[in-house]
Amino acid sequence: MNLKIKHKILLSITLGLIVALLSVGIVVNLQFNNFVEKQNVNLEDLKIEILTAIGVTFIIISLLITFIMLRLSNYISKGLAKITYGMKQLATGDLTIRLEVNKQDEFGQLYQSFNESVKEQSILVNKILEDAESLLLYSEILSASTEEGNAAIETTNQLIESMSANIQEISASGEEVTSFAEESTAQTQSGKENMVETVSRMEEINQKVKVTVDLIKELNSNSEEIGGIIELITNVADQTNLLALNAAIEAARAGEHGQGFTVVAEEIRELAEETTKATVNVKRLIENTRINSQNVIKAIKEVEEKTLEGQTITESTNQIFAQIEEASEETTAQIEQIAYGAQDLANDSEALVLAAKDIDNMSQEINNSSNELKDKANDLKSLVAKFVLEDKVAVTKWNDKYKVGVEKIDEQHKGIFERANYLLDAHKNQSSEKDIEEVMDFLANYIDKHFREEEEIQRKYEYPDYENHKKIHHNFESKVKEVIADYKNSTVKVTSLMKLNKMVTGWLIEHIKREDQKLAEYINNSQIS
Repeated sequence: MNLKIKHKILLSITLGLIVALLSVGIVVNLQFNNFVEKQNVNLEDLKIEILTAIGVTFIIISLLITFIMLRLSNYISKGLAKITYGMKQLATGDLTIRLEVNKQDEFGQLYQSFNESVKEQSILVNKILEDAESLLLYSEILSASTEEGNAAIETTNQLIESMSANIQEISASGEEVTSFAEESTAQTQSGKENMVETVSRMEEINQKVKVTVDLIKELNSNSEEIGGIIELITNVADQTNLLALNAAIEAARAGEHGQGFTVVAEEIRELAEETTKATVNVKRLIENTRINSQNVIKAIKEVEEKTLEGQTITESTNQIFAQIEEASEETTAQIEQIAYGAQDLANDSEALVLAAKDIDNMSQEINNSSNELKDKANDLKSLVAKFVLEDKVAVTKWNDKYKVGVEKIDEQHKGIFERANYLLDAHKNQSSEKDIEEVMDFLANYIDKHFREEEEIQRKYEYPDYENHKKIHHNFESKVKEVIADYKNSTVKVTSLMKLNKMVTGWLIEHIKREDQKLAEYINNSQIS
């Protein structure tokens, strides 16, 4: 038979009392018999009366003890039932259970200890919940960062491969350019040699031109001498013609005897006229020859000048060829260095590709780890969800427990929470970067507005810690602007986005719990006084 604890206690006490009373009765009976024998008194009736009195006393004491024990048992039973109820509720995960403490005895102390224990467990579970949500957030940050990092690595791999291909092309082009440079050097050397020969040829031409000029001058001089002779012949022809005319006249005077002489004179005149015509033609030809000789001399002088200019240009070109040859040699050397450098870059790019693959593998492992972390955090949240908490709330969400009691400040705190969380929602909904940046700028301006108004309230109430509070505001504003700038300039934007959300909500919670609570207490006390 299973007895309840109160029945066991009552039964044990009752049996103990019975044994004690029986022992007392036996002792009293023995003492009484000794007394009777010594006194020689017949007190059989007295013995019965005494035993009766003892029995009545025993019954009264037993009833009294039973009543006391029942009261005690009932009190203990109620206390144990209360504790049992609390433990059962606790076993179901209800961390809101609190036992009413209406006495300061052992049970009251036990209830108080139970309540404190449950409260500590509630705080612990709530902290675990917050940590689980933080783990989820961090795992999302890590996962998102890894994904964008993988994309960046993939882009980097493509760039490296493209760079490697370009380097190979540069190397091949370098070899071609080196070949061209060597060929150019050879051609330059050949051109240089040709230019030297050209200079020599032009010097010979210049000498020939000078000789030709001299010959033409001599020819011109001879033509002038011939002209003089022709002039003399012309004069002779004129005289002959005149003599022929005179002879004809004289023949005419002679009459018949002068007929033969007239014929001769006529022939001489005709010959003189033809001679004159011939000398005129020769003179004209000599004049043309002289003019042409002068033109030739002029042209040859121009050729001579051009030859001299060509010689000068050729010498300059020869120097340029020498410079080209030197530059080609230097270019060849530099191209060889570039080729060696390109080969080194190609080797380095291959090493970069291998390193990028290693990073990609590590990134994949990190991504797997972040997914495992996310699963563990969800499992932890599922376990914690079994508990019933008084203030169970997401760490990044606004809750009335964050209120400081100043309506205007509380409304603005709530607004900051909402805008910080909107950033994550905007990212999850794949809003455009422009929209997210606008929300960020609005958040920064809203925080600035909140801080200025909060500082105005502090000045109004002459808050003693105003300067330190203002400094805290300024430092936080700087961090927010820095993270926003990182987001705008970064390629891995989700990291900065989640960092801003975590920083704003986390900072606000700590700031509200400490600094703003002190401010609220000061304002409330000031209003009361």
